[in-house]
Amino acid sequence: MNGHPLGTFAAIDAALAAGLPYVIREGVVAPHFLPEDEAQRSVLKAHYLGARAVMTNCGENLQYLRRFLGVSEDFGHSIRNGAEDIYFRPRDAASRRDCRAALGIVPRRISTWRRPAGLAEFE
Repeated sequence: MNGHPLGTFAAIDAALAAGLPYVIREGVVAPHFLPEDEAQRSVLKAHYLGARAVMTNCGENLQYLRRFLGVSEDFGHSIRNGAEDIYFRPRDAASRRDCRAALGIVPRRISTWRRPAGLAEFE
């Protein structure tokens, strides 16, 4: 996985030269990560277009990459890197209480970690 579009530049050059198949999985695609030098841009485009598959971790990264490469909307795959929004709903105290009661968990059995006295907080 790349954290930067130029992060695997040399490895992909070697794969292309040896005729080896490769897949690119991008974590971040942003304008300031892409080269401004036209020669580097064309080599980078060859890397993406030569891959068996190109994946990103979000649709926004994939759309930017498609614009950069000038390819169609069916190029690449977005594989979300995270859970659906439904898992991040605000806490519902009544629902939690009911769920715990249904499972037989009594409030005094629930513990939370507390910073020991004297342990400084991180800044």
